[in-house]
Amino acid sequence: MPSMGPFKKLFQCESASHPVLANTAGAIGSEETEKTRRRILEAASKLFAEKGYEGTSVREISKLSGTNISMISYYFGSKEELYRTVIREFALFVKQEFDLLIEEYKKMDVSEASFKMMIEGFITLMIVHRRRWPDICQILEREKISGYIQSRKVHEEVFFPIARTMRNVIVEGQEKGFVNEKVMPDFFFGALIESIKGVMIQCTAAEMIAEGDFKVPQTDNEFKEQFMNLFMKGLLR
Repeated sequence: MPSMGPFKKLFQCESASHPVLANTAGAIGSEETEKTRRRILEAASKLFAEKGYEGTSVREISKLSGTNISMISYYFGSKEELYRTVIREFALFVKQEFDLLIEEYKKMDVSEASFKMMIEGFITLMIVHRRRWPDICQILEREKISGYIQSRKVHEEVFFPIARTMRNVIVEGQEKGFVNEKVMPDFFFGALIESIKGVMIQCTAAEMIAEGDFKVPQTDNEFKEQFMNLFMKGLLR
């Protein structure tokens, strides 16, 4: 991972557990219970990403996870609750990492340097999450298109507060005079997120189709540097 100064420790866990287990490990019961639950969640993530909520059956999840179909009801109650759990536990994992990031930021004086490090840290989190868990990111894209039918609550409780926090970081920079006052914070944040998601998907597709004809970033650090160059030049005065 790229060197992030005081944020470096936040990005040294590329081999971390699947996010749907990260917030529950040790609190569920026996080790075997946790493994079974994890297998179900991982299988569900894969199938929901490929086929969508409606196109995925509990029987398919049971088969792919190698568990008895009754275990899904036992741990989650229903397919709907399993789907929401996949999203919710990923969201809580994201929140956990973002909280560490903002905690480090708040220890520093508000300045152009600390602001750049905060934006760089957020971009790095976005890239790492999309690399680690493309299935859950695909599920979230489906949810966005459908109007957050199944995930509105978790967006309201987790993702929207993160967006408001990032808005406040940008507003602080504007008040201090080093961020362009003409920039709309919410628009900037939305454009940043959608650019990271869209460009990473497009680059992967281009490499698959064009077989090397397009020059695109090859590492997470190269992606991060490109996004920083693109967005920070328009944001700072």
